[in-house]
Amino acid sequence: MNAVDADLQAELEERLRFETVLAELSARFVNLPPERVDQEIEEALRRLVAALRMDRAALGRL
Repeated sequence: MNAVDADLQAELEERLRFETVLAELSARFVNLPPERVDQEIEEALRRLVAALRMDRAALGRL
């Protein structure tokens, strides 16, 4: 495997990991009771931050 192939493989693995997290988060929100929405949004944000390998994120209301 050359460097280009390794880079492409790494990108594909990262994309798959991110899409898996999105699918899992979507499934959690489908039948969520209204009183749990805020908690799940906070948990979803934590999981997205981890999946994207970020230090932090913020969510605001408009």
